[in-house]
Amino acid sequence: MKNQLVYLLLLLFTGCKSNLNTGEEITVKFIANRKKFEQLVYELNNNPAIDSLYKSSKSGGVKASDFPHVISLQLSKLDISSVYIYAGCINPIKPLYIFSTNWNAKTPVMVVNNPCDSINTINKYYHKDEYNNEIWGIGDFWFIQKNAKPLIPLD
Repeated sequence: MKNQLVYLLLLLFTGCKSNLNTGEEITVKFIANRKKFEQLVYELNNNPAIDSLYKSSKSGGVKASDFPHVISLQLSKLDISSVYIYAGCINPIKPLYIFSTNWNAKTPVMVVNNPCDSINTINKYYHKDEYNNEIWGIGDFWFIQKNAKPLIPLD
């Protein structure tokens, strides 16, 4: 019986895919990894290879596996499947980053760093639209968006 309980707990904590459903679960995961996300944004901003990588993409999205190895490894550790990069609005230009995560098996969860957004990024901001898409503001130009429907995958 004791072995079965240990096996069940081991399976529960290591073998199950992450499936964060509530805003609280999702924001707690981000806050626990915030420094890693901020380091990732810093590295993306300061790596000259990144600029050509996302400019060659039709959608602005780049699969995690297409990044240089060091960045690809960081993305994998954060359970990020792809990154969308768009031109920003601050001089010098700071890009907008959308990190598409695998945090929920049914609906997409995106972690967004947007230096141009002064509404969605307010700490404790919350919005749910008529399609059940949800946004949670984290502060310091960060917000999390959970979409009600799956996104179209990258080529």
